[in-house]
Amino acid sequence: LQGPVDRAGRGATARACEAIRAHFPGAEIVISTWAGTDASGLDCDAVVESEDPGAVGPNTFNPNTNRQIVSSLAGVRAATRPLVAKVRSDMLFTSDALLSHWRRWEERSDELRLFEHRLLVPNTFTRRPSYLSPYPLPPSDWSYFGTRGDLALLLDAPHTRLNSSQTERDTA
Repeated sequence: LQGPVDRAGRGATARACEAIRAHFPGAEIVISTWAGTDASGLDCDAVVESEDPGAVGPNTFNPNTNRQIVSSLAGVRAATRPLVAKVRSDMLFTSDALLSHWRRWEERSDELRLFEHRLLVPNTFTRRPSYLSPYPLPPSDWSYFGTRGDLALLLDAPHTRLNSSQTERDTA
């Protein structure tokens, strides 16, 4: 589970842990959150705390890119199982249907292959690069599923930095 620890509401982190235990018995739960977060009382196997790199400038479309990279990668690296589901800390599983899709679409071109296996990533909120979101095509931050090595490769990315034209445009 990646992100802040929420103690209340439908997306409470404790409920996310309960849903994982219910639908994936025996799963390892790693909570990757920010330094100083109180994760006590959560049903998890490990807690990873990272320093918050902060938002990326005044951009209103994707200010948390570096936070996604830091927290997600730290959680994936802390995982000890060969398959990893990186899920936001406010997401609740309602079934184990995810597993029925694993390795379902393995056929692909060798020259375009980056990962050992295809990653499962929902297209909900995946951004298309444009003047409104001037970043490379980032996958949705909701969830990723794949091998630990493939997810580490995806997330081991340089941090987003604003250039002067972006700063001028975003503050104008």
